Amino acid sequence: PMPTPADRFTQLQKVAIFLIALGEERARLLLSSMELPTIERLNQTIVALGPVTPEEKAAVMLEFLKRRLAH
Repeated sequence: PMPTPADRFTQLQKVAIFLIALGEERARLLLSSMELPTIERLNQTIVALGPVTPEEKAAVMLEFLKRRLAH
């Protein structure tokens, strides 16, 4: 497969970027069904990530979409 801007991120970072891209309200809805340690890990990951480019966000979203369509 061709490399994408999302390739440099770990799976946890990709989930964090996915949540950022979803926006605060939708992310909060998703997080409400998760365990507190998971939410804390994701929050720490988001803070550690720093700025994420629109291209990186789009690449991560596309990866999640492709994975979802494959199942």
